[in-house]
Amino acid sequence: IRRLLLRWIYSKIDVALFVGSNNKQYFLQHGVAADRLVFCPHAIDNKRFTDSNGFYQQKAAEKKTALGFDENNLVLLFAGKLEQKKNPFFLLALAKEITDDRLRILIVGNGALEKEMKEKAAGDKRVHFIDFSNQSQMPVIYRMADVFVLPSQGPGETWGLAANEAMASGLAVMLEALLTWYAKMRTGSCLSQVIWVSAKRLLIVCLMIKVYLKKRNSLLLKRSLTFLTSIQLSR
Repeated sequence: IRRLLLRWIYSKIDVALFVGSNNKQYFLQHGVAADRLVFCPHAIDNKRFTDSNGFYQQKAAEKKTALGFDENNLVLLFAGKLEQKKNPFFLLALAKEITDDRLRILIVGNGALEKEMKEKAAGDKRVHFIDFSNQSQMPVIYRMADVFVLPSQGPGETWGLAANEAMASGLAVMLEALLTWYAKMRTGSCLSQVIWVSAKRLLIVCLMIKVYLKKRNSLLLKRSLTFLTSIQLSR
């Protein structure tokens, strides 16, 4: 009955906007003609994350100082719900593999895995947790980091709009292979900021971060990790 009702409703529309292939199939299965479907991917307001007067950068510097971060640190940021599909333990795995004291990992958010993660990270002073921050605070949060890490593996993880927000804030972005197709489809000219490596390639990621820490050269890190994509290390 529900499907019949939806088919009747959709028969009255002129245009349906779909955000991805699954959404497109949904409309097709409910009787919407293909010529009435218009692709309209999820997006963010890029301008909201720009920092024309340096205000966000100044606030970020103040927050970093309060946490004890300095210019010699490499800050990796995870921001999102601490839940299984987002694979936040990947950040703790990185911390375990990379012993360099200059590494800093900033985990922003709350969720079901929060207690367990804090317990596992209790002995590592390089790992810092910040509670959920609303959208008004995120332009500052992103600018506290050098690289945004989104190692989501699903099921149920699709768009990862936080990657768009991070790129709009000027960060390099490290995405799980699951999300790279979506990033390629949605980021356009920002693609040079995307590091396409699979979260499963932990040792490779660690090696590249160690190179960064040794040379303190973000361009080298970005180019190296992009090269890894070209030889298809991502799954």
